Amino acid sequence: SLREGEMLCVYGLDRLAASTTKEMMRIVTEVMDKGVSIKDLKTGWLFSPESKDAVAAIRSAITQLGNEKIAGVNKRRRNGEIVGSAGAGRALLKPKDIPRIAAIYHDLALYPTKPLQAKAAGVSEATYYRFIKKHAAAIENRKPKTET
Repeated sequence: SLREGEMLCVYGLDRLAASTTKEMMRIVTEVMDKGVSIKDLKTGWLFSPESKDAVAAIRSAITQLGNEKIAGVNKRRRNGEIVGSAGAGRALLKPKDIPRIAAIYHDLALYPTKPLQAKAAGVSEATYYRFIKKHAAAIENRKPKTET
């Protein structure tokens, strides 16, 4: 239980609530009403209940974080990258990765199954399957020549 004068340290404000900004603001308001400061370790922001605009400052910070996250996702998609289902924090595959992925894809001795290939590529199976499907022709063209 938090008491007046204590500080709640969170990795990021977005970690305070699982789903909605409304839920996050409810938690922030409840904590601040108890006289507890909130420190965002990722950004270094400190929100003190003594500040008369503390809740407004947090609301502004949450909006800024949301806009940065949305802009980052849109930027990655515009650049033609394949983004894992969660988006942030996931490994990305780009068209420049085709030679590396083709080598993994065609080396059945080392990577006999798609899950092993995805692991070798450093991405989730879903991301790997999407990349293979999208770039199938380019990957097939990089198939090693067999000796006859």
